[in-house]
Amino acid sequence: MARRSLFLAVAALALPTLAAPLLAQVPAPAARAAGTTGPVITSSSPAKQAFTDGVEDAAYVFGGRAAQRFGQALALDSTFGLARVFHASFAPMLEQAQRDSAAARGVADAARGSTGELVLAAAMRELVANRPASAQPLFRALGELYPDNALYAMWSATDWAGTRPPAATVEAFREVTRRFPSYGAPYNTLAYTLLATGDSAGALAAAARQVELAPTQPNAQDSYAELLQFTGQLDEAVQHYTEATRLAPSFTEGYVGVAEVRQLQRRGADARAALTDAVRHALSLPDSLRYMTYLAQSDVADGRDREAASQLAEVARLAEARGAKAQAAAAHRDLALLAALGRDVRGVAQHLAAARAAAPDTTAQAGRQAEVAALAYLVVGNADSLRATAAGRDSAHLVQAVVLLQGDRAEDALRELAQADTTAPITQELSAEAHAKLAHADVARAARERLRARRDAVYFNAPDLRNVVALRRAAKP
Repeated sequence: MARRSLFLAVAALALPTLAAPLLAQVPAPAARAAGTTGPVITSSSPAKQAFTDGVEDAAYVFGGRAAQRFGQALALDSTFGLARVFHASFAPMLEQAQRDSAAARGVADAARGSTGELVLAAAMRELVANRPASAQPLFRALGELYPDNALYAMWSATDWAGTRPPAATVEAFREVTRRFPSYGAPYNTLAYTLLATGDSAGALAAAARQVELAPTQPNAQDSYAELLQFTGQLDEAVQHYTEATRLAPSFTEGYVGVAEVRQLQRRGADARAALTDAVRHALSLPDSLRYMTYLAQSDVADGRDREAASQLAEVARLAEARGAKAQAAAAHRDLALLAALGRDVRGVAQHLAAARAAAPDTTAQAGRQAEVAALAYLVVGNADSLRATAAGRDSAHLVQAVVLLQGDRAEDALRELAQADTTAPITQELSAEAHAKLAHADVARAARERLRARRDAVYFNAPDLRNVVALRRAAKP
């Protein structure tokens, strides 16, 4: 995953590749768990093996290598339908139209196989098309068709549409672990969902059980490390993150985990050394650009704004050269925030304009642009540009809250912030600022202390610099 989230247990469909829901939830291929998957139609034994290994990688959240193996399976047999659909989900550089076309062809090829194979291909096609509610009954049908199959039991239990309460997901995955007690993959989802319900002891126990059942899987170590990190056992977390990278040097999220802990421990140089390892071992351009951005976030957290600007300029240059429009736009938005921290009004405007020019024309991109612009203009103190940014964006609660704060309407700002993502560090910091404006000094101070104490990937789990900006603002007297 693009770094794990505290609420990873439900299907997080936000990633453009649609890999996240599969990575968070997919169990090991049935041959390595229980039951049988049914025939996999390919005349090439090496292609079948590459596909099976790819699903194993996907099962234990190793998406980069999974994509490579699905690609290998297709290279060995271009008519291998399931491999094509899975590759459409995991390949990092495909446009959405390419994913949709590949998934449709894969379903047509899979129709030559068993009923189970066709249903699985169709379910994956729905995920690729970002229709999780349509995928849900198809995965349930797989569980009914193959009741002795751990792979399909896991998929059947998954809340692909993200509509189920965490407690119900806990019970669903406990049932999977009861039916398949020696199968490690369900414990990953179980652990994170238990954490979401507030049961940190249960979460740690589930993550430890996954390590026991799958000791050679790097993500089992990584998930346990992250839960140790969230519960404050930082040095032990580093040991398990490091073990994940020892098991597979290309499992780059382990380096990111080390970096998060070292940054939390105020050992920024060590954090950047770990992130440099992540860049060196990255399996795709999007991952390389992401880790380079994390390096810049570390620089900003340590007040090394000049170094951060150089790093982000390189991200923008490389992304533009490779046609990675979304990543280029994100880099320019980060540069706008960095300019705001330096009170460079002209630089803010220039980079926001560059971001608009580079960004794909999507609603999501427009929303990110508006939120970053609003924050940048708040930091730099440009009221006119802030009001212009917010015009016509009534549904963007964070943007509206920023405008209200700038206009000293703190109570109205709090009402807007309550409708934004209240788990986001920037929302928490702006809420603290609103309370400070209302002379609720104790409330503001306590909120900022909680923000500074967070251990859940504050530094390196965001698409831009907003988390670091939040922390720098929270640290001010």
